[in-house]
Parts: sequence; structure tokens; C-alpha cells
Amino acid sequence: NRDGMIRVAFLSTPLQSGGIEALAICADLENMIKASTPGKPVRVTHESITHSRTLMGWWYHPDSQAARAQLFAGHYDLLLMAEDDEIVRGYPEFFFEGVKAVTREARAKGIRTALVQMVKPGNTFRDTRVQAVAETVYRVGDGCGVEVIPAGFGWREALTRNRMTGDSPVKTRACAYLTAAAIYCQVTEAKVPKGAFEAYWTTKK
Repeated sequence: NRDGMIRVAFLSTPLQSGGIEALAICADLENMIKASTPGKPVRVTHESITHSRTLMGWWYHPDSQAARAQLFAGHYDLLLMAEDDEIVRGYPEFFFEGVKAVTREARAKGIRTALVQMVKPGNTFRDTRVQAVAETVYRVGDGCGVEVIPAGFGWREALTRNRMTGDSPVKTRACAYLTAAAIYCQVTEAKVPKGAFEAYWTTKK
């Protein structure tokens, strides 16, 4: 933007499958961007899908009109979208229509868009949910001309063979961090800055 501020919006439900918090993802992503651009103002905000839990419902629900107007008037540089994996698998046509509508409006405003592929963290290496969800997300991304950030593969590789239970709060917090890292690495084409490696939750048992 002309004022020099980096603005990113993350459009999703407050909680993704498995209890992954959107606000935690935004906080981690903001810290990463700040660490790589010291002195430059950065804001990563969460735009919540509250009325229907789908991108299509958020777009067409009359009560979302004010939120939609505020989002597209926010001078964002990047708009990230994430659909709950239950919707992606169960209602891919709704997913497609939601991404198509939001992307069309974002492009008209000159906002770069990206789809973040997320999924409920698995407990074993036999869990095939990540691949199944990714196939649908990539098809929708190709159909709508939107880049896809495969965050779900990152935490599968990093967390599948550890000893944490599926409902471990540290596990879900780590998944949020890895989601932010996947977004940062793909969008900036750079490694996560060293200044963003340490977090308050990494030392907790």
C-alpha cells in the first residue's frame, strides 16, 4: 500500500477442525513478517465467518454485508481463505462457489488471494485425510485461478510420529504455528526468520 503498511486478512471460521485457532495463526504470521521487516508496520487480522461456517454462506448471508464491505475496503495486500475440511470434503460445490465469489471481488479491489489448505491433525501415518482434502482444494484453486498453500502437509510430516495425543493443546498450537510458517514461506519465497522461532508455548510441557 502507499502508506507502507503490510496488511493481511485471514478469512475463516474462528476454529478449524481439531481446534486450531485462527487468531493464533494470525499472531504467528504477523510475528514472522515483523521479524523479517523490522521497523515496518504490519497487521494480520482475522475476518471471522460466523453466520454459516462456509465461505459461500458468508458471501451470500445478508447479515454479513457490513463485514464484506469492511473487508474489501481495508486496503489489504493479501487475502487468505480457509474452509473447514468437513465442508471441503462434504460440500465441494459450496466450497468452489464461495472461493469463486470472494476471489472475484478481491481481484476487482486489487487484492492478492490464496487458499490455505488445512485439515484436522491426524494421529497415525495411516490418516489419509490430508491427501483427500488437498486434492479438492487444489481442484478448486485451479478452477478459480487461486494459489494454494498446502499447510496441512507441513504438520502431518512434523507431528504424525510424535507422542502427543490428538487433543493435545500443544499439538493444535504447533499446527497453528506451522500453518503461519507455510503461508510465510510460500508468499515471501523465503525461510522463516530466526526472530520468529521462539514462542511462549514451545517450552510448555
